Amino acid sequence: MNFIDFFKIEIAKKEQLGKKKTATNYKSTLKSFTEFLRLKKQINKIELNQITYELLSDYEIYLTNERNISRNSSSFYFRQIRAVYKRACAESETYTADPFRKIYTGVDKTIKRALDLETLRKVIEFLPKNKHLEFSKDIFIFCFFARGMSFIDFAKLKKQNISNGRINYYRSKTQRFISIKIEPPMQAIINKYQQKDTDYIFPIFQGNIQEERIYNNALRLYNLHLNQIGKAIRKDIHLTSYVARHSWATIARAENVPIEIISESLGHSNQQTTSIYIKSLNNIVADSANKKIINKLKKEKKLKKNNTNYAYCFYQDFYISTREEQIDFTYTLEY
Repeated sequence: MNFIDFFKIEIAKKEQLGKKKTATNYKSTLKSFTEFLRLKKQINKIELNQITYELLSDYEIYLTNERNISRNSSSFYFRQIRAVYKRACAESETYTADPFRKIYTGVDKTIKRALDLETLRKVIEFLPKNKHLEFSKDIFIFCFFARGMSFIDFAKLKKQNISNGRINYYRSKTQRFISIKIEPPMQAIINKYQQKDTDYIFPIFQGNIQEERIYNNALRLYNLHLNQIGKAIRKDIHLTSYVARHSWATIARAENVPIEIISESLGHSNQQTTSIYIKSLNNIVADSANKKIINKLKKEKKLKKNNTNYAYCFYQDFYISTREEQIDFTYTLEY
């Protein structure tokens, strides 16, 4: 069985099943693996029985030395290859000794992602040099205030998700229902970017169509801009799309918010909801927890009023609009 052909078939199957994330992971892995095989001049010769420990070990060395890829990224590729390999063995009824037995497929602990309150204030006070950095900064702040909302859920927010002063949506990853009270700084950011000729609130998707290509590009730009913001504030700050989420959870825990409320607020799937009444009660408690975190930011330090280039200022009450018109632009690459 040609392993590369089988890999491509698996990608097509995942796409047909709507498992876009898995398909994307498989595509990036196959691209990396085939580049390696081309260097070895084996691209058209890899049969299932040729996936050996020696070949995988060479690939591991290639990723580390030639591609300068981290151990966790290398492990990610090998986990994808192993999953496809095992499926190929099962379908062909082929038994082989496990070639992955000595290949690292674990996950190393990464650098702590959460920001403390003081660093979070510095992010909020940061004055961007262009509207694209400004938008990325505003996304970060909005997602933090929205109880650590993930970027994909932010991008997919529609006007129909807002009702009676709340954002109501199903989390993309777990399909858990989340309802968030819109706090004043969140409303200011919504007012600032809300588009007129689309169902979407924020200018990520163009028109009313969700395109994976557009989303992936927006996420890449968001992380690029966040990295620039972090480095501008302090060289050792590494901002990513996950930091707002981790920071909210960490600060909430430091403020003695119960773990089950944090889990419910973030839309994690490992907490059982026993009744509609309990879920409603949790919304009330989660709203209170979020308000407590925002108040904590305000009380610890009185912030000075700072005018920015985009007619928004940040002070003790966070974002305050000083003009009626909205900012209208397409989220494209600009440094």
